[in-house]
Amino acid sequence: MLGVGSTETLNPTHMDADVSIARAFQIFEPLVRMGTGDKIVENVLAESLIPNGDGSVWTLKLRSGVTWHDGTPLTADDVIYTTNYNVEKVTWAFNLWSNVDRANLKKVDDLTLEIPLTAPNFLYPESLVDINALIIKDGTTSFEHPVGTGPFKFKSFTPGQQSTFVRNDDYWDGAPKLASVEIDSINDETTRVNALMSGQVDAISGVPFSGIPQLEGAGLTVSNQPSGSWVGIRMNTKMKPFDDPRVREAMRLLIDREQVVSNAYGGNATIGNDLFGWFDPSFAKLPQLTYDPERARELLREAGYENLTLTLPTTNIGPGTSEMVTLFAASAAKAGVTINVKQTPAAEFYAIPQNDKQWSPTVWGGRPIASQINSRMSRKSIDAGLSETSWGDSDFLSAYEAAISTSDPAIQRTHLIEAQTKMYNDGPYIIPAFYNIVTASSESVTGFQTNMRSPFGDYDFTDVTVNK
Repeated sequence: MLGVGSTETLNPTHMDADVSIARAFQIFEPLVRMGTGDKIVENVLAESLIPNGDGSVWTLKLRSGVTWHDGTPLTADDVIYTTNYNVEKVTWAFNLWSNVDRANLKKVDDLTLEIPLTAPNFLYPESLVDINALIIKDGTTSFEHPVGTGPFKFKSFTPGQQSTFVRNDDYWDGAPKLASVEIDSINDETTRVNALMSGQVDAISGVPFSGIPQLEGAGLTVSNQPSGSWVGIRMNTKMKPFDDPRVREAMRLLIDREQVVSNAYGGNATIGNDLFGWFDPSFAKLPQLTYDPERARELLREAGYENLTLTLPTTNIGPGTSEMVTLFAASAAKAGVTINVKQTPAAEFYAIPQNDKQWSPTVWGGRPIASQINSRMSRKSIDAGLSETSWGDSDFLSAYEAAISTSDPAIQRTHLIEAQTKMYNDGPYIIPAFYNIVTASSESVTGFQTNMRSPFGDYDFTDVTVNK
């Protein structure tokens, strides 16, 4: 997998890259996760999650018979501890738990918890569909030797290099078929491909799109699935020039989306419209944004930024990143905008928080619209300094809050479309495309899953077998 060096972690509340997510998902589990097919959300550690009449209190019933890797049972105390840990430490999962009225959490019994919210939210389960929404054991203070409820147990980990996990024979959903899983960090795409072709590894994610024919020609199994995942560019609206909506609109008109799909992704992508969650039933189908350098030039002239020069720091954060930013710089030049692309080592790039950068590429796995907004665009995320764009448009936030305050799906959808329309008109993201999730494996390996968010169906290796 693509690694990011020494910053890699097993801390499930602060995962900085796909490789860290993959490792954490072997050990830890969420209450709910991204669904498959027509299901937006499906239960994991939650047996049920049911709202009261006005959506202000949710009753969580945990699965019975779930144990931690040290043999102790999963209880409501673990969910309470997870909530408090993430809010008090302002982790990357802060937004998932900060809308809980923690002082009034009520443990009904070992497996039942009443969760009062600070405001009604009928889309609360969707907000928990987040990579950082993993439950940690009551009393956890360190993740050097992590203990979870997941299908595999921690054995070893060297950041930037390698990790090993062994089968959890007591896993609540049945023991995995593999005795162990090894997840390696391999930054270079060519090295990853060669490792698979030589038999050094059994499967890889982050397959370079140009390498698909080579892998297929070598008799390897290639999975090429449309997804809701994207690499885009986030503009920090608390910093000039992106505090001006005319500049943001101009930047969004300066990327040739069709060219990104064809050249950066080799056609293995779906065109984007600066909105996320295209698979969500509430996705707003608005007119497709197109490349328009003349209109962009007019907007920049009106804003006082004619012949603008910007530096765009970047690193290989996800599929097609380098190609996308290079294409963007070339297309922007036609409107007199100079974008100096600054290639940065991954460790250096991630050492600076996104909200401290003027702008930069960003990568997100597919998720429901309400989950994405709650994760990094809500009032609480902005107030906590966790929003990567600092975009706090009042109409956008009011529409989102109206959507989650009603139980009527039709009214929810109306308000979510209002929120997306505001984002479409002057939002902080350039989302040119949704890339296909491409993985490759030896023909001797079977049982991989798929979903709209992450490789191998959120790195689910429970049904994988290797027959060599």
